[in-house]
Amino acid sequence: MDRSKLKLLLLTSIILSLALTTAISSDECDCLPGDANGDGVVDVADAVRGICWLFYPGFFCPPPYPYPTCSGDANGDCGFNVGDAVYIIGYVFKDGDPPPTCDQWRDGGGAFGGCGEIF
Repeated sequence: MDRSKLKLLLLTSIILSLALTTAISSDECDCLPGDANGDGVVDVADAVRGICWLFYPGFFCPPPYPYPTCSGDANGDCGFNVGDAVYIIGYVFKDGDPPPTCDQWRDGGGAFGGCGEIF
């Protein structure tokens, strides 16, 4: 497969994965911040999924699920980056602080400022 077809495939998979992600209403809060693979638990698998998506986005490394930013944001900084994988490792192996709850992520509370709409 030549590079142009590979780039098109990668771009298509990113667009489709983002198109399938929708914001939820302000009354609901069903995101688990830090749970990048959507299995209901924040663990090392989420750090691996996050690193995979950040460095190799596409079909084999889909974005955090179900909400790319909220589900990937373990440290509550309203973004998704390598710091979130590091936060998860600290939480799991070093008894670090847990990720924010969905309500803390959305509305603020504790050490978290509140990120607003879940996306």
